[in-house]
Amino acid sequence: MNKQLMNELVFWLVQGLPFVKRLFFGDNFIYLFFNYLPAVISLRPQYSPGVALICLFFFACFVVDIISYSVFLLYTVALIPFLCNSQFNFKLTRLLRQFWLFPVVFVGYGLYQKMFGYTSFEMGWVMSGKSLVGEEGLLLADQVRPFSMLAGIPEFSFFICILFYHEWFIKRRIYTSIGFLLLLGLMGSRGVLVGLIVSFMVMQFGGRLKKPYRFLLGIFLSIFVYMILVDMSDILLEADREGVGRMMVYGTFNARYEILRDFFENASLSGLLFGVGEPYRTFDNMYITLINDFGLFAVILFLYLCYVGAHHHQSEFAIILTMVFSLYADFAHSFFFMHLLAMMIYSKSEEDKRVLAYGH
Repeated sequence: MNKQLMNELVFWLVQGLPFVKRLFFGDNFIYLFFNYLPAVISLRPQYSPGVALICLFFFACFVVDIISYSVFLLYTVALIPFLCNSQFNFKLTRLLRQFWLFPVVFVGYGLYQKMFGYTSFEMGWVMSGKSLVGEEGLLLADQVRPFSMLAGIPEFSFFICILFYHEWFIKRRIYTSIGFLLLLGLMGSRGVLVGLIVSFMVMQFGGRLKKPYRFLLGIFLSIFVYMILVDMSDILLEADREGVGRMMVYGTFNARYEILRDFFENASLSGLLFGVGEPYRTFDNMYITLINDFGLFAVILFLYLCYVGAHHHQSEFAIILTMVFSLYADFAHSFFFMHLLAMMIYSKSEEDKRVLAYGH
């Protein structure tokens, strides 16, 4: 078996192992084994020196007691896909074509969850408290939110976006692209949906722009949409009270905004610059989490790495989507989300020839 084929199989194995892990939620030893196995099998002898320096920085922060050991471990594990990026030496089109059964099963199982609910062992896992999101996040407003066989809702939502990208920008299949867009709406993952729309608009209509201007356009549209949601708070809260479905449950976004406002009102200037350091607090905003843990420079570093990482059309689409989604969710510690993102960044791209006037 050649190295490329092995890496493709490992990719699907890593993304599917959370399903196996949930089967053993009642046995702590086996559960923890499958919890860390994906990160272990993602390790490679070749590594990125730049990412290694970031890991050393996290270690230094732990040594001087800026962050706890658990935070250091979470960030470091999440960076493994970027540290060992040689595992993505394949093409996205081949990954989906050669192993078409995996996307079909992942999407089909997600639809099954949406229509019939979680299986008994999945409900047991949700109720056990081992899910980081918890019962209130997975069963919001009495609606099941599918995560399929993947690690969670953000990962499954991002996976659907990858399939949308493949169908629209590479294969030019309009109907299947619309189908994945509708599936994303059916899932109720609004943050990812906003990210997909913004990224799609930038890459579809901003192809003639140079790379810096496309990035600025993505940032502008992200902030613009966010401010619209804040400005329309009264209207959206009223729709929320009338119970018009998950996509209009504004209360969750309003709570995110209240957390954001409370954070900045109570943080000192030195805390914003060097890290507030409130442990184990959930912000549902990756930018605020980075400021809380390391300070404002971490956000600047994150945006810079996003810019540098966007070296072809495929990676730029995924990175802009991630930048927008980061306003609505916190996945800085998610190894599985970062694994999907790293795959889009480092795997080989074929679509640039199909996208006319793609500027850099």
